[in-house]
Amino acid sequence: MIIEFVDGLHFSVVGSTATQLESQPFVSRFQVFCRELQRQPDFDLLLAELCLDHVWTEPTKRDSSGEISNKMFLSRNVLSQDFVNFFISSLGQLRSIRVVHTVSNITTSGTMVILACRDATALRGGDMTAVLGHDNSISFYSGHAKCAVAVIPRFTVTQSMVLHAADSSSFVIQSGNQLTKIEIPAMFVNPLANDLFVALVEALPREKAMHLMLHWKTHSRTYDDDLELCVAEPQLHVALRFVLEQTGISIGYHPKLPWRKVKE
Repeated sequence: MIIEFVDGLHFSVVGSTATQLESQPFVSRFQVFCRELQRQPDFDLLLAELCLDHVWTEPTKRDSSGEISNKMFLSRNVLSQDFVNFFISSLGQLRSIRVVHTVSNITTSGTMVILACRDATALRGGDMTAVLGHDNSISFYSGHAKCAVAVIPRFTVTQSMVLHAADSSSFVIQSGNQLTKIEIPAMFVNPLANDLFVALVEALPREKAMHLMLHWKTHSRTYDDDLELCVAEPQLHVALRFVLEQTGISIGYHPKLPWRKVKE
């Protein structure tokens, strides 16, 4: 069997002759395995375990008509896990699956997640994906987790709009010949605050680390609301208070601390 690329991002499998197969590099490896099986009868058990770990199949009678992806892009979540995404406009679907980088190749992990939408794009080099829903809402996903819905004052989303990638902190909405750039605040502007969360992510289980990072990204308040006094590193102070509150510590007023008292 060989794989052909059809219509850009759609894949199909076609047959090949024995002559074509003999020219493939893996044929020599297969012959080595055959000889090894003859010398070591127990070797087939190990071979089967290795092969089944890398086998991916789908129903042969599946009707793939209309499942040609119009857009394919890579995305990343707040834990720097990678995902590959396929947008199929004819079905109004965004299909996403996590990819894992190994020493020799790239493999998929987990199940394919299907999301109904009109368009989608990743923040290039960022950790979120912007999704245009059928209800004319713009939502943000980090991997497969929905983390926020965009609220854009004095801006109306229409069905004809298309999303385009821009950079790590913005994306572009196209409506006819008009382009609107939407910028998203950076997660960290202070390197010490960034180092603090990097250390927490490494120490916490994946699920809790994911929840912590998403909560900080979507619910961290402005510095003016959190700080009573002007300080040299405002985000670092806000990050420290945020971490303490996640552990259940209620912040009270203290003359040596710049934090406002928590409203009861």
